[in-house]
Amino acid sequence: MIRNLLRAITLSFIFITSLPLQAKITETHEIADILQEIDEKTLVFFDIDDTLINTECMLGNTPWWNYFVNQLIKAHYSLDKLPEEINQIIQKIIMRVPVRLVDPQAAQMIEKLQQKGIPTFALTARLLKASYIENAALYTHAHLKSVGIDFTLTPLLDGEKGDFEFFSHGIIFTNHEEKGPYLRDFIHHYQLDPLKIVFIDDSLRHMKSVDQVLESIGIPFSGFRYGKMDHFHSHFDPLVANIQLEALINFDKILSDEEAYEISQRDTFPDPDFFIHQLFQRKSCING
Repeated sequence: MIRNLLRAITLSFIFITSLPLQAKITETHEIADILQEIDEKTLVFFDIDDTLINTECMLGNTPWWNYFVNQLIKAHYSLDKLPEEINQIIQKIIMRVPVRLVDPQAAQMIEKLQQKGIPTFALTARLLKASYIENAALYTHAHLKSVGIDFTLTPLLDGEKGDFEFFSHGIIFTNHEEKGPYLRDFIHHYQLDPLKIVFIDDSLRHMKSVDQVLESIGIPFSGFRYGKMDHFHSHFDPLVANIQLEALINFDKILSDEEAYEISQRDTFPDPDFFIHQLFQRKSCING
């Protein structure tokens, strides 16, 4: 499970925007650009992380998870079965680090689409169920609710068809796998027949996956590769994130990037990975 997380995050974080995009996929930094492609016969899907929301600090953002998983590998942990102490760290980050909207207008835009009766859902690579936290889907829903987004307000699908097994709270969860096949199965499960699908995601990999699947089943597609977070993530600082992790684990305190950076300049640290190494050296967190 964690191995799949590493693969998914790494592929998503490698910015391959230098590759030529297909005509149906548009590069944008403005989430409102999708509105020009939407009408009452459109199905709309939003990615979540780095498209709708991001953590308020470096700790817990996409580059940090990529960094953290790589540190686990270097420390020779089995990614398929982590110690409970490591799972508790992951859980605390998910539960305690607040999120914010990537675009301040996103929540209002989604609400207006829902009010117009336009089917609007989330399509995320997050896990529906996870070993490191109970009710993973509920926490995803809670993250969105905390910034004013609620996909359960989208007009209900045909309940007589039963629930799609990877669908909860108006969100399709693809468990760190490519999104296209899950979207196809969702459409087939509810026997949907949209004239067009619009999808926005920061990951070109997932965008191409959706594009290829929809082309194979003959549904017109307008995709938007959303790059608003690209520049921010390129400045990830592991020392700042480790200072934030130490404050959270030892003092249950959330430090802003500015506060953590100030500490990084004021104090002396042996290396940027200092606190991760301390955690892994603790007897309770050592394998075996």
